Amino acid sequence: MKIRSSTYPLEISKDEAGLRFQKLVLEGMESEPEFVDLLQGPPPPPVVVARILSSFEVLLKDRDLDGNIEYSHLKFGYSTMTITVPIRGETDWQPVGAPWRDAAMFLNAYGAGIQESHDLPGVFFTVVPFRFRAA
Repeated sequence: MKIRSSTYPLEISKDEAGLRFQKLVLEGMESEPEFVDLLQGPPPPPVVVARILSSFEVLLKDRDLDGNIEYSHLKFGYSTMTITVPIRGETDWQPVGAPWRDAAMFLNAYGAGIQESHDLPGVFFTVVPFRFRAA
């Protein structure tokens, strides 16, 4: 998932801290620089604010197109398409459902076992553990 580093809010509110959000660098998140400098190589992965939900999913603090805060439930893994022969894609972050405006409300629903998915017919998503480090 390529992102513009400038779109990710890095402040952690008191409520978010209470919900165990933290600044992280996540495997598979890529910065999309404003300008590409081929001599510099790829940009470093961005710092994001997120809550780790499991070994393969996070709740990511994000902004919508209008600049409002939202929270995206993402899972890490790869897609396999079965047209005639299975084709495995690269590992990437995939949204599990629509973004939420309220992190606490999402976490309550998540704890109750919500099941959201954007899987397509013939495309199967296999989750794998991701690596991360504190920022």
